[in-house]
Amino acid sequence: MWLRALALGCGSALLLAAVYALAVRTVPGQRFEDAVLVAAEGRGGSRHATLVLSADVVSLVLAVAALLGIGWARRAPRVGVAGVVVLVATVIGAEIVQLSVSRPRLLPHGYRRDDQSFPSGHTAIAVAIMCALVLVVPYRWRLATLVLSSAFAAAVAVAVILAGWHRPGDTIGSDCIALLVVSAATLVLDRGGRLRRVPGRRYHYRLAAGYGFSAICCALAALFAGPLLAGCAIALGGTALVALALLVLLARSESAEATHRRKVS
Repeated sequence: MWLRALALGCGSALLLAAVYALAVRTVPGQRFEDAVLVAAEGRGGSRHATLVLSADVVSLVLAVAALLGIGWARRAPRVGVAGVVVLVATVIGAEIVQLSVSRPRLLPHGYRRDDQSFPSGHTAIAVAIMCALVLVVPYRWRLATLVLSSAFAAAVAVAVILAGWHRPGDTIGSDCIALLVVSAATLVLDRGGRLRRVPGRRYHYRLAAGYGFSAICCALAALFAGPLLAGCAIALGGTALVALALLVLLARSESAEATHRRKVS
């Protein structure tokens, strides 16, 4: 388990740096992402997208209450607190990155929007909720929890694109930060004896295959579709990859109170 967590954490950090370098610090990256913004503003924004995005604070408060409640119901309060830490650390991490990096003006002419929007705070909240819930809930609830929370995260990621609030790379940056944080939390829980193997439980092969197939379809759509649809496809594909990564990271294991059982390897 700790090897998977370490590998996923390192990979997420490297991908975060790569996405920032390619999407924000290169001319082709800025040209594509600004084309997405032009297409979104040409639609006048989406009222449905704005409705989704207006519930960010409410969803954050409800998620904290749900995580603590699940931990209490499972008689594993520290696990619930770990979920809250994942949620808060992801949101704070996204804000720190946004304040620390810059977006240079590389396009000599044409449409340019100079705001530093990398990464997306709204997407960070939604993806962090997904990661924290999947980490905290019992294994038997994981499938339903992942499907519902990933649908919410995908809706928010697409909404920030349709509303013209963020660029596609911003959503992927938030995905990377959430995966980095949940990998660190999983590593700490594993070394502390708070992850245990779930006997007799089958791995969610079909669900993992579904998320993988969705990510491939989104990648193909991003290659051949127009700017706005391509931007939405990138955001959706990022959410699908996060869900797939969670299934691999926590395969056949669940969080619990400290146990003397042999830890998952």
